[in-house]
Amino acid sequence: ETKDGWTEHQEPLLLQMLASELGVDVSNIVDFELNLFDTQLASLGGIHSEFMHSARLDNLATCFLGVQALVEHVNEGKL
Repeated sequence: ETKDGWTEHQEPLLLQMLASELGVDVSNIVDFELNLFDTQLASLGGIHSEFMHSARLDNLATCFLGVQALVEHVNEGKL
């Protein structure tokens, strides 16, 4: 097995699974990007079910509020 400075730092089972799914040899994989996300459904929580728990809801709300704050900042002439 040749050391290439990359493969030996990857999880061997992950490389084997990727190679198997792609129908190629592990040595043919030169790089990859792996994105994971929660697939669980949203749920209600709290004493009166007043909170909604969702993996992506927080990120979406944070991004929206961040963009909204930047727009307001510019519109107020502070930039």
